[in-house]
Amino acid sequence: MHGQLKRGGAMSARILSVVLAVLLFSSPGTGAAQPGGALTMDTGLLIQKTFNLNCDFSIYRTAQDCIGRILPTLKYKTDSYVASKATYTLKVTYTEFKDVNNAGLPMTSRGTAFLIDAGRRYLLTSKHVLVGHKAWSTVLQNHPYPTLEAAVEAYLSSPRVSIQVSSPEEGAILAGRLVALSRDSDLALLTVDSLNAFQITAYESLFKPITIAQANKCDQGFLVSAVGYIDGQNPGAVSQKFSAFSPATCDTVSKDYYIGDQLYRILLNSTGSPFEPGFSGGPVLDGDMHLVGVVSGATNQPGAVNTSFFVPISEVQAFIRRF
Repeated sequence: MHGQLKRGGAMSARILSVVLAVLLFSSPGTGAAQPGGALTMDTGLLIQKTFNLNCDFSIYRTAQDCIGRILPTLKYKTDSYVASKATYTLKVTYTEFKDVNNAGLPMTSRGTAFLIDAGRRYLLTSKHVLVGHKAWSTVLQNHPYPTLEAAVEAYLSSPRVSIQVSSPEEGAILAGRLVALSRDSDLALLTVDSLNAFQITAYESLFKPITIAQANKCDQGFLVSAVGYIDGQNPGAVSQKFSAFSPATCDTVSKDYYIGDQLYRILLNSTGSPFEPGFSGGPVLDGDMHLVGVVSGATNQPGAVNTSFFVPISEVQAFIRRF
């Protein structure tokens, strides 16, 4: 942040004009929104890179007090930028299954994944993005494993499945591998050999895993937003988007949930924040850009009140503690 201090005129002793040339990171995708009461921000600054700030010392005692007005906005811009750079698009390709609706090309499943451990290069996503819509009980009916879950996990870890993690903004594609599927929730853990193909890794202050919230904030009530990748304007292209902040419920609900052809009963939180197709596996964030859940799904019925669902942080923490 560069500043020029200007004084002039009869009011020079009372008014200080601070011209700030501030590098405010580009908004982290279409639809970025402020988290309501979570922070006090000037929403106009969220779309500016350079702005002027006038300090009237009949109101502000010091320049620090005046400049302090913009700090929540700068913090939010920085934190959301870091979260956006730790979130990637995920593509799973099943080489043995052909898509009759797409010229017989291999079937694919798409979603979002995000970095939770830079040292071990661990990424978190949704289990249903990896498993897809296949009838695994039929495909793997003669498997040698003790359970179908173990058979599916082994299959998804084999060369018959390609997992790609990419950052369209950087134009880099990484080969991913499955570490584990959750047996109790809609979660999956991935890893990659290296993250160095992402140029942002050269900047330690900006390249960080998403911080995991230490406790559920439901006792106080909280607003959430999700990050995910949606279809872009050009065929095959995707773009990153933040959903609008909206209150989340404090009570988890058990929902019957099909993943592949297997029925699970999964604990989920709900919110009015609109999760879109492609958001599955993306991070659900609070106003501090801390992880409070993982996108699982949403209802989308014309004329109805639509609800989005996410795996709560308690389930996320229980899963990743295994590794």
